Amino acid sequence: MSKVTIYYILLAAILVGKVGFSLYERSLVVHHGFSVSEYHQQQKDLNKQKAVLTAQLAEQRSIIAVKSSAEISQFTPVKSVLAITPARNVASLQ
Repeated sequence: MSKVTIYYILLAAILVGKVGFSLYERSLVVHHGFSVSEYHQQQKDLNKQKAVLTAQLAEQRSIIAVKSSAEISQFTPVKSVLAITPARNVASLQ
């Protein structure tokens, strides 16, 4: 083999290696983009689920739900106001 043939074979090997490496890098970029778009979609879905759960929690904690609960409905309402005064010593009473 002549030096020119070896040079062209070496040049072709380098070119093939460079093309293969470039394709590999591009595939990593495409895969990364796909993964990022999946994560964004999952984040949107989780935010929607969080909003639904927050609404359900607010509904359960609302005053209407507390008033209509079985535990509260067993109590009777207060008919008159009960005033509580601060404590005083017996000696200070006149």
